[in-house]
Amino acid sequence: MPQFVLVPEPHFDCPQHFQKLPNGLWSCYLCTPHGRAHLETMTMSQAMAHEKLVEHRAKANAWNPWDEPFAPGDWYSPYDILETRDKVLWADHCSEMVAFWRRGVAAAEKGEQVEKLQDFFLMMDKRKEKYDKGMEDVWASSRGADPWGWDGGVAADVEKWELAPSDGWNPQAAAVSKRKPRKKSKKKKKQWPSSDHTVRPDEGGSDKMDVGLATGEGDLSSFAEKYARRRSVNAAQKEKMNTFLEMPTEQKVNKIQEMIHSLHARV
Repeated sequence: MPQFVLVPEPHFDCPQHFQKLPNGLWSCYLCTPHGRAHLETMTMSQAMAHEKLVEHRAKANAWNPWDEPFAPGDWYSPYDILETRDKVLWADHCSEMVAFWRRGVAAAEKGEQVEKLQDFFLMMDKRKEKYDKGMEDVWASSRGADPWGWDGGVAADVEKWELAPSDGWNPQAAAVSKRKPRKKSKKKKKQWPSSDHTVRPDEGGSDKMDVGLATGEGDLSSFAEKYARRRSVNAAQKEKMNTFLEMPTEQKVNKIQEMIHSLHARV
């Protein structure tokens, strides 16, 4: 059975002056010329003795990390950047690569034509370009139709929801929507202790979560009102938001699942 020996770490006065190499050896930042760290190496005991040398101490006393001369090799070379990017891309697209290989194996077993790797890369590049183009306008309301009105839908189809005259932000505030306010129920509700995260059932058996921590208020309609004004959604989308907030928890989960399936179908 193999035995493992733990090698103690050296106790340097200034550990920042030394670099531990992958082979277990050490190199001095101050006394080793740039680019020769892998050639001029020391063992742990040699490195500890090297730190006591007069020459090393003189360089350590005169060393100023903010006054280091620039060396072109200090920056990553284009080859290093491309190599790192290649590794990251392979890691990010691992699931797509596995699916590509599985399709190729299935096609080969059936005697069909196998998809070319170059075509797969072109498809991934187009998908990335489409994604980057969408991210350029990530804060705008033009990322496609949203069935629940949280993102505003396509900008060309959005009818700006007009604010009330008291806000003073809308120059056409006189043409506000005349939707009648909802009548408050006169039925007395059971009082529950309030907190920032309070879930309380109403008479219909649904669970409503207090959003006071996020909005500073405990009123869901006030939360939807502020969000609608901030995102400039229209009246129809605002109505969908209110409908969603008033749904029971189980129905909300079902609607979210339907939205997820719909988004997956578009990809």
